[in-house]
Amino acid sequence: MKSVLIRADGNEKAGTGHLMRCLAMAEALADKSIPTHLAYHSAPEQILERYHKFAASVHRIEAEPYGERDARATENFARELSCSWIMADGYEFQTRFFEALTTNTLAVDDFGSKNVLPATAITNQSLKADPDWYPGHAQLLLGLQYTLLRQEFSPADSDRTAPEEITRLLITTGGGDDQNVTTGIVDHLMAELGPGIRFDVVVGPANSHADEIQASYADHARVTVLRNVTNMAEVLQQADLIVSSAGSTVWECLALGVPLVTMILAENQNDNATYLSEVRIATTAGSCRDEGFLDSLSQQVRVSVTNPAQAFANADKGRNLIDGKGAFRIIDRLT
Repeated sequence: MKSVLIRADGNEKAGTGHLMRCLAMAEALADKSIPTHLAYHSAPEQILERYHKFAASVHRIEAEPYGERDARATENFARELSCSWIMADGYEFQTRFFEALTTNTLAVDDFGSKNVLPATAITNQSLKADPDWYPGHAQLLLGLQYTLLRQEFSPADSDRTAPEEITRLLITTGGGDDQNVTTGIVDHLMAELGPGIRFDVVVGPANSHADEIQASYADHARVTVLRNVTNMAEVLQQADLIVSSAGSTVWECLALGVPLVTMILAENQNDNATYLSEVRIATTAGSCRDEGFLDSLSQQVRVSVTNPAQAFANADKGRNLIDGKGAFRIIDRLT
């Protein structure tokens, strides 16, 4: 493997999870002294700054994204940079994008999309990833053993015991908040949980409502709004309980052993939330579009607040699911 070109985007609608989990791959490649490059069409500047620490170069795709024109632009960058692999992560990539590429391609998928079948290799870190989703494909890297987790979330550094009381609650909707649910969630939980709970609200880099959220709680002693977070592992570990969208952030929470209540803010998060609830690792409030969502959320939070020992025992089970070596396993399989 001479070098790798990552092709991923981040914005409010798509979130920033694709870029952030590919950053885990960039970190691992840098550890192995394999040059990494990033090609993007849209990305928050804050995340691009993080790529500059690990990527040899960063390039913007000017062509219409996710189809054949994007593929040609991506391929040109790959050839100029002598890349032996292209890693493409995003739900919008079309079949013709992968068909037009001649460089070896690793497609990162989450729910069995047929669009990725032309890729050289496919990785899916979903809990229920199934080889039958990719008929006839020889090179599959499936399951939690391939979870892309940045090194700051090393499970080995996350040992902690349950507090006597849960008093610090962290809320995150991921990289963005296109449903604009953050303030409604915070206001409801403040009213329902009473004065003994403090709130840390993480506002993602693609959240277009960031200024509004910060202004809403400027005078609230119980609420701290956190923007431009670069030490997410440290922030998560300071929480007694996390309320999070059921996207890629859940793997970070599980690796750190922090109790978790999930909420479904996009359809592709349903499997994560459902499975973790079924195996009693994390409770779920369901979809933000459901009637009674806020009441369900406060109810699930109360379950953990009233029994912190059980909440932390559940979180400890979750930590055993992930060892933080997924990116290195992928590299070993492709070299």
